[in-house]
Amino acid sequence: MAGQRNGADTDGNNDCSLRLSAHFPCDLFPADLPLDGRSRRLIGLEAFTFLDGEGLRPSNDRIRYPADAAAAQGAGATRDAVIQDRQLSPELGSLEAQREPERTVHEDAEGCFARGLARAESGDHQGAVVEFSAALACDPRNGQYYLERAYSYRQLGYTYLAIDDFEQAGIHGAGWAVAHNGKGMVRREKGDLTGALCDFDAAIRHDASFAAAYSNRGLCHLDRHDYLRAVTDFTRSIDLAGEQVVTLFHRAAALSRVRRHEEAESDLTRAAALAPEEATIFNRRGVAREAQGKLDDALADYDRSIVLDPTFAPGFANRARLRQRQADYHGAIEDYTRELEFEPGSSQAHGRRGQCYSRLGEIRLAVLDLNAALAGHDGKAPLYIERAQCFGALKNFSKAVADCDQALRVSPGCVSALLERARWRERLRDIPGAQADLDRAVELDDTHPRASHLRGRFHLRQGCLDAALRDFEKDIALNPTEPWAYMGRGDCLARLGEALAAAEDYRRAAALFADNGSDSERASALQRMQQVLVA
Repeated sequence: MAGQRNGADTDGNNDCSLRLSAHFPCDLFPADLPLDGRSRRLIGLEAFTFLDGEGLRPSNDRIRYPADAAAAQGAGATRDAVIQDRQLSPELGSLEAQREPERTVHEDAEGCFARGLARAESGDHQGAVVEFSAALACDPRNGQYYLERAYSYRQLGYTYLAIDDFEQAGIHGAGWAVAHNGKGMVRREKGDLTGALCDFDAAIRHDASFAAAYSNRGLCHLDRHDYLRAVTDFTRSIDLAGEQVVTLFHRAAALSRVRRHEEAESDLTRAAALAPEEATIFNRRGVAREAQGKLDDALADYDRSIVLDPTFAPGFANRARLRQRQADYHGAIEDYTRELEFEPGSSQAHGRRGQCYSRLGEIRLAVLDLNAALAGHDGKAPLYIERAQCFGALKNFSKAVADCDQALRVSPGCVSALLERARWRERLRDIPGAQADLDRAVELDDTHPRASHLRGRFHLRQGCLDAALRDFEKDIALNPTEPWAYMGRGDCLARLGEALAAAEDYRRAAALFADNGSDSERASALQRMQQVLVA
């Protein structure tokens, strides 16, 4: 689970990265500590248990792990006490002579263990396993040796061997809280969230103040979309161990999912203070700020994430989406293009860039991008509808209808696809088919903001004025501040010869266009009002 950087979220409007960079694997001890004080490798948040009270620095040296070393060396200490109290007979020799072989074995074990730590530090986990195994051959009851070998097995992907060694570490005195926490991390990485939760629960039962277990359990809840429980566990971890980058970051992710964006922004601001060079934090904070409508601040955060990491695809993706939202289509296209340099074949980037090209009137380029998006994706109805609109603009109405058919196969009952297909069926002079689609759309969703208006326009074009009037009346009831609803009813009333009523509708439309429309739309409404009164 660690080290994944460029995972774009495809839920449409929110974030594009749920993970910190390789410097901050989601279950690694926080890297906001000095380099020489970080855990030697990806050993998970269990390092919280072994913090040095003075320097707050995790260590893998048993001498610097007093809590762990005491348990791991318990068996050896007891054995020494027995030897000291034993009365030796003259023929057995002196006490020192009897203890010398054991000391040699102990020194050999410690030497292998030290070499194992060094290999693990350099990333040679296969070699580390060999050294830890040699240490265990000399001292098979040392829980710390099992614990360190388990961590190396975890890095090599040997799930069952890692779990077995964590179990042995617990049995031989390394601490059951640490053992269960380690097993939980391995199970979570392999997707066994239920088993991981059981292990983290067990770790907390053994040590209710074990901050790492709460944080790791929070990650499981986050993976299971149980966001409120995730927030509770991350908060408990922070209460026990203080604010850490990973816990603040992932609590913010959970808070964002339950739409508590202001709290998420606060967490991410504190995380950014601890890790000012971490691009993912600024990217996530930009998402939280955008959700609150702080668009300029969000854009600044996306810019910052890209400055910190010019290869950070989610930063480009989010900035492009925000630019698209602000109708800066040229800027959005540039960012989507950069995103595709780092994530070739991204269906989301192709689809959204295609939408931007479509808005700029670059229809053929839009079709190429939408083709790429649909080729690399199982197919989403909105993409087919978007391409249908492009084919319609190219006057290829048959392909437009075919794309609407495909959208309905992907999403049966999609009202937008029915309305789009009715449009192009009418252009192909399939009047009964268009009528059927419009009726079906209204039947599926009689409160749809466009369905009644579009059917009213269709009836108006076909000369069915009474039916058109009923549709426009319903449209006005659903959308009383929509100027085009009044424009439609005004057109219908004008055709029915009710000039004064039509003029009143055009006047209302002009007033609404003044607030929510363009000058040209308002001028058109006033012109129609004048024409109907003169006639």
